[in-house]
Amino acid sequence: MLFYFSGTGNSLYLAQKIAEQEDTALVSIHDAVLESEYTYDADEIVGFIFPSYFYGLPSTVKDFIEKLELKHAENAYVFSAVTCGSVTGGTTDMLRSCLASCGIPLNAAYVLRTVDNFVPGLMMPSPAGISEVLAIAEIDQEQILLQIKNRETGDFDTLKGKFPELKTKVAYPVYEKVRNTKNFRVNDTLCIGCGLCAKACNSNAIEMRNKRPVWVVDRCNLCLKCLHRCRKEAIEFGKHTNQHGRYENPKADWKWTSGKKPKLG
Repeated sequence: MLFYFSGTGNSLYLAQKIAEQEDTALVSIHDAVLESEYTYDADEIVGFIFPSYFYGLPSTVKDFIEKLELKHAENAYVFSAVTCGSVTGGTTDMLRSCLASCGIPLNAAYVLRTVDNFVPGLMMPSPAGISEVLAIAEIDQEQILLQIKNRETGDFDTLKGKFPELKTKVAYPVYEKVRNTKNFRVNDTLCIGCGLCAKACNSNAIEMRNKRPVWVVDRCNLCLKCLHRCRKEAIEFGKHTNQHGRYENPKADWKWTSGKKPKLG
């Protein structure tokens, strides 16, 4: 089983490739938290796949793991695969610590650099630039798949950067402050009231009222899925995201978000 969390599809696509290779099921961490499902029997292989946020775990991932009861984990090959746009800092070490507190070993830790899409702080690359990053990520992903197939063990997170623990110590508290939903706003001129943002939200933070999204909780994961998936680019975060572009992984299949890969025919 593969526990995953994804905003723009980078982690979802990686999880889908691993699930397909290993013939195992996807488990959406968002859905598990929503349904209060925290107890599982470990399969032969167990993975945790998610993006690094502010050099740490997305809030929902952290909350899920702190409550997770994974039976017979000692008999499983347990690995993590963190996606990032630059470096991961202490993300892997934070995960390892959270899992250890639940009695779950981490046999292998992988990392995949892919398209950085935190548009509150950066401009999205050109389409050609995105394609170039994804092409490199595809090659690196194949190496991860091979290592998982061979059940390799060890810490293969080579993108921690300098002073990873310090990075996380400084940046992660900022994450707790920045993910305030008051920073979101809607361009009423562009919004068509389709409700896709509310359906996509990984925090169940959005309700549609009078055909407009309203954030009904104080804080969210800051996955920006609502912003990136809005077809009209009507959702903004802060003052500059309307000029910074949008992104979704073009190979992620949003129709396959749980269970094993659907059979054709």
